[in-house]
Amino acid sequence: AGLSALSLGMVAALTNTGGPRVSTGEVVSESPLAGWRDQTRSEDPVLDLALQPAEQRAEALAQYAQGPNSRSQHRARYLLALDWVAADRGGSALPLLEGLEADYPDMAPYILLAKAQAQTAAGQAESAQITQDRLLTEYIDDPAVAPLLYALGQRDPTRWDELLQRFPDHPKAVDVAHQRLTEDPNRADALPLLLIMARAGLHHPSVGDALLRLKNQFADQLQPEDWQTVGFGLWRRDVYREAGPAYARATPSPRNLYRAARGLQIGGQTERAITLYNQLDQQFPDAPETATGLLRLTLSLPDEQSLGVLDQVIARFPDRAVEAMLKRAEILDKLNSAASAQATRETILKDYSSSEAAAEIRLKNARNAAQQGDLAMAVRW
Repeated sequence: AGLSALSLGMVAALTNTGGPRVSTGEVVSESPLAGWRDQTRSEDPVLDLALQPAEQRAEALAQYAQGPNSRSQHRARYLLALDWVAADRGGSALPLLEGLEADYPDMAPYILLAKAQAQTAAGQAESAQITQDRLLTEYIDDPAVAPLLYALGQRDPTRWDELLQRFPDHPKAVDVAHQRLTEDPNRADALPLLLIMARAGLHHPSVGDALLRLKNQFADQLQPEDWQTVGFGLWRRDVYREAGPAYARATPSPRNLYRAARGLQIGGQTERAITLYNQLDQQFPDAPETATGLLRLTLSLPDEQSLGVLDQVIARFPDRAVEAMLKRAEILDKLNSAASAQATRETILKDYSSSEAAAEIRLKNARNAAQQGDLAMAVRW
C-alpha cells in the first residue's frame, strides 16, 4: 500500500532536493521535477532512468545495481527494488534493499518503506513489522512515513488521525480527508478536513465541491488565510467569479487584491471591482500586479477616464508602457482622434519595435492593406 505515492518524493529525494514541495494555498509554480533532467543528466545516468517505465529501465538498472559501490549503484538498487515490489516480487527486491539505508542515508526512510513492503509481499510479516516500527521510531517526522500511516490506518483509525496531524499537506492526508467526508459530510471535524482538501488537494476530483462548501457553508468560521486558500483553489480551477469574493476577504496583498478585483469584474460586480483596483493602487503602488490591475481597470471605465489611467501606467511602469500605449491608441480611435492614435502607434513602431504591441500593429496594417488590394504594402508590413 502506498507504493504509488513514493514516486514523486522518491525522485525528489534521489536528487537531494529535500522531498517534494507542498502548497498551502500558494501554488508551487514548478513541479519538483521541473528542470531536473537538464540539471542531472550529465551527473548520473541512473537519474535519467528514474522517470522511465519499469520495463524499459530494468536491464540498465540491473547493470548499474551490480556495479561498484557508488551513489549510482545505490540509486539503481533502490529503483530496481521498487520495480520488483510493484510487480509483486518482494522476494527479489529484498537483496537489493539489504543494508541500503546505511549506504544511502539520504534515502533511508524511503528505503525502509520499500523494504517493509517487500517483506510483506514476500510473506515475512514479522520482519515487515520490525521494519515498520523502525521507520515509525527513527523517521516519524519524515513525509516518507505518510504512506505507511495511511496503510496502518486501514486497521487503526488513530493512525489516520496521526497522518492528518503530522502531514496535512501530503496526498495521503487528502485521501483520508476525502474518505471521511464521503462517509459523513456533516461530521464535527468537517471544517479542518475541507481545509486539508483545499490546501493540498487541488489535484483531487472532489476539491471543487470542498472549496464551494468552505465558501458557502463555513464562511463565518474562515480566517483571512483560509479565504486566500479558497480563492487560490477556485482561481486555479478557472472559477474566477467565485474566486473574486473569496480573495476579497483574504489579507490584502498585491496578488490577493488584484485577483479579488478581477474576479469581481468578471462576475459583473463592476463597482466593487473598481473600488478594489483603486485600493490595490493605493496600498501597493509599485507592485507588478498594480500595473496589470490598472490595465484591467480601464475595461470598466469610460474611455476618457481610461486614458488617464493608461497615462499612469506609461509613467509608472516602463515594462508595461508599450501595452498601455497600444490600448491608448485603440481608445483614441474610438474617440475619433485618429491623428493622435496614429502618432501613438508610430511611437510604438519606432521606440518599441521588438514588442508584441508593435507586432500587433504590423499585422493589423498588413491585413488592412490586403483588404484594400495593396498586396505589396501588406507584404512589407
